[in-house]
Amino acid sequence: MKFRIPLLTLVVSLAMTAMLFAQPPGAPGRGPGMGPRLTPLERAEQLKADLNLTDEQAAKVKAVLEEQDKAMKKKMEQAEDDRAAMRDAMLKMRQDTDKKISELLNAEQKKKFEQIQKDRRKRFEERRRED
Repeated sequence: MKFRIPLLTLVVSLAMTAMLFAQPPGAPGRGPGMGPRLTPLERAEQLKADLNLTDEQAAKVKAVLEEQDKAMKKKMEQAEDDRAAMRDAMLKMRQDTDKKISELLNAEQKKKFEQIQKDRRKRFEERRRED
C-alpha cells in the first residue's frame, strides 16, 4: 500500500513526459521547427510592425495577402500529384505578392522588406539542407 501512490505518480509522470516528446515542434506537416502558418491578418500585422507601415499601407498589404491566400488555396485544391508544378506555381505567386507589397512601400521600408526576404530565403535554405 505504501508504494501505490509513489508508483502511480511515477507512471503518470512518465506518461506525461512521453506525450510531450511525441510531437515534434511546429505544426504537423510543416517540418521541424516551423510554427503554424500565419493568417493574412497576422502576416500584415507582422509586416506593419517590422516595416513601420501606416494604417493605410497595412490595410493594402492585408488585401494583397488575402488575395494571395485565396489563390494558393484554390491552387492547392486543384493540385494533383505534380509537386514540382505546385512548388513553381506557389513560388510565382509569392514573387508576385512580394512585388505588389514592395510597390506599396517607401524607400526605407523597401530596404527593410528586402532584408526580410533575404532572411526568409536563408532560413528556408537552411531547413532544406537539414532535411
